[in-house]
Amino acid sequence: MKNKKMSIRILFPLIMSVSIAFCIISCMILFSHYLSAYFIQKTVEDTNKQKNVLAQNIENEIESINDTINTIYYDTIKKYDLQDEAFSSILSNIENSSSEYINGLALYDINGTSLWHSSHLSATPATQESWFTQAKNNIETIYYGPKKLVYPDKVKHVFQISRYVEYIDHGKMKPGILLMQYYTDSVDAILQHYKNTQTSYCYLLDDNSTFLYHPFMQRISSDLYKERTII
Repeated sequence: MKNKKMSIRILFPLIMSVSIAFCIISCMILFSHYLSAYFIQKTVEDTNKQKNVLAQNIENEIESINDTINTIYYDTIKKYDLQDEAFSSILSNIENSSSEYINGLALYDINGTSLWHSSHLSATPATQESWFTQAKNNIETIYYGPKKLVYPDKVKHVFQISRYVEYIDHGKMKPGILLMQYYTDSVDAILQHYKNTQTSYCYLLDDNSTFLYHPFMQRISSDLYKERTII
């Protein structure tokens, strides 16, 4: 009888200790699971918020660019005759007053011949340029062409943005193409705010799937990096 009492006194605390330890470990595992799920959910939410802000900022910037080229078209090109002295001076004033984001402007007839262009832009026919053919074939679309390096010493790039327009020449309405060279800095700056990593990053393509911006563009150009996209 005495041995049984001794066994109970030893076994009962042992069982209680094991049970308590099991409960503590179970609680820790459960807590760790919920804590991990919380951090994963919070990371996903923060990433989605970042993407939404990024997308909204890019949309705002693109809308601003579109408004700029539309304003030039409707307030100048479609309003003044090509032969009017005000035509050239207004376009020059627009370029000068917006030099922080506009590198140059040019107007071409539908055959690619330059009708007016900024002093530093080429007057060569543009029929072979993608921005010209895209704007000619897609009348209602503002076309964003590839990046172009304009100041190698300062590493300045521009987007060649074009759209189909109608201009007045000697009182007659004729079809043409408007080109605006727009500095990419503002768009790139927005994209660079995204926390790019090797497995999660943001890039911008034109409608021909050509890279306009990519955080690893230099590696892609040197064949050290391959973009793998699943659609």
